[in-house]
Amino acid sequence: MKNIFSRLLLIPVVILAFTASSCVKKADNSGSIITNVTSKGTKIVNGKPEWYWNPGMKGNIGGVGTSGIHIKSENEQRKLAIERALDDIARQLGVKVNSYLVTATTGTQNDAKTYMGTYSVQTSDSKSVKANIEEIWKDEKSGEIHVWMVLQ
Repeated sequence: MKNIFSRLLLIPVVILAFTASSCVKKADNSGSIITNVTSKGTKIVNGKPEWYWNPGMKGNIGGVGTSGIHIKSENEQRKLAIERALDDIARQLGVKVNSYLVTATTGTQNDAKTYMGTYSVQTSDSKSVKANIEEIWKDEKSGEIHVWMVLQ
């Protein structure tokens, strides 16, 4: 009987320990707090994807563009963030840019789809800046969209 009581008391302790360990925030080697990951598996560090803090983390020139909530639509907000990421890369290359971005929207009576390519091109002074969109992340608290692009 005593053995049964000790086992019954052990169950809540094990459940409590498991719950507490799953809620603990972990720190990486830099001491930053990691609380989650994005849908693509990127670590969230101090409330933003790790590439936000280090856009060149793949060893290439990278840029991050951020856009707050846009008055027109989330699609316009995304476009603005992409343009800003491209501008960030172009500034690192020392070129002045005139940017453009092409999107395609198709629809039927029941639904609509918007497609944005995985890279965009900016041209200035006969120089071309080509970059791939590595990840787009939306901060659900602030509504901001962050775009990470890496030079091709």
